[in-house]
Amino acid sequence: MLKTLSILLISILFQSTENKKSNEWETKINELNYQVLVRESDISDIKEIKIVHRFKGNFKKLMVALNDIETNKKLFNSCTEARLLKQIDVHSSYQYFYFKMPLTISDRDIISKVTIKNTDSTYSLVSSSVDSKMIAFKSKVIRITQANTSWQFKKTRSGDIHMEYYASADPKGKIPKWLVNAFAIREARISIDKLKKMIQ
Repeated sequence: MLKTLSILLISILFQSTENKKSNEWETKINELNYQVLVRESDISDIKEIKIVHRFKGNFKKLMVALNDIETNKKLFNSCTEARLLKQIDVHSSYQYFYFKMPLTISDRDIISKVTIKNTDSTYSLVSSSVDSKMIAFKSKVIRITQANTSWQFKKTRSGDIHMEYYASADPKGKIPKWLVNAFAIREARISIDKLKKMIQ
């Protein structure tokens, strides 16, 4: 009996490890034209997020809005500073963002390389953190050095906009992981709803 239980426990542990290593997406929200998926991350305990959404909107307005760095402050309540640091080429630039956190949590900032590419019917914005000293470190502010986000949009034949959003990050510091995971999903939806209002 004990031997059987031991084999069963080892099997469960093995399957759990394998599932984590497989890094498969798990559906958290599955609504009409709105899906949220999560999976384990290689860079932190904070899960990666992918959102797939389809909605109506003006595609030209969308491109104009996302090309404007200041739009970040409109989409994310915690973002209090967003500015261009250096233009790299016609598609890419270094940008700086500051995030005001609740009283018990240290503020965060990040320097990202942002690359934008678009056609008449597609738009792509990819952002990756860089370990740079272009902006001096601020006292009591945690610099995020591992974060990746992307927005992918495509105008469909019906005129709808198909969107895929992806985010992964290590926010560092002492923040409950479950809280960050829940907060990330909530904030992503709020920012997407704000973007939709801006382009309709």
